[in-house]
Amino acid sequence: TWSESAARYTGSFLYATNRSMARLVSGPTVLDCYGAWRMETAFKGLPVVAIGKTAFSTSKISASDIIVPPLVTNIDDYAFQNVSGVFRIFLPEELKRIGDGAFDSCSSLVAVQIPASVIDIGRYPFAGCVALTSISVDRANYWFCSIQDLMS
Repeated sequence: TWSESAARYTGSFLYATNRSMARLVSGPTVLDCYGAWRMETAFKGLPVVAIGKTAFSTSKISASDIIVPPLVTNIDDYAFQNVSGVFRIFLPEELKRIGDGAFDSCSSLVAVQIPASVIDIGRYPFAGCVALTSISVDRANYWFCSIQDLMS
């Protein structure tokens, strides 16, 4: 279980931890040298394995891409809801779950690639993504597939 009440800041990022992992609860917009937005991969030596509920909801991210850290296995409900200005989101190969409305109303989002590892996608993860033209699912994904860039 996550210790939300004991969540701690490091820099501008807020983390909740259990004994072996960390969950990113909220954070600022940080650009890398290529103009992509990246999140921290560890907190106090613990790997960041989840992005918490509403962690970046309504953020004004001034990057065209979001790169989710490689060890993240869970993107909680509404984690990126209403984020504007992002065209692509790069999901890690380890990702298992995308929560309800995780990317709801990301008005600039045009393309998403679902990795083979994803086994659970919540309700309406891309609702209100009016610019979204492509949802591709890795061919090795057992649970989901895409046909002409539409997911089923």
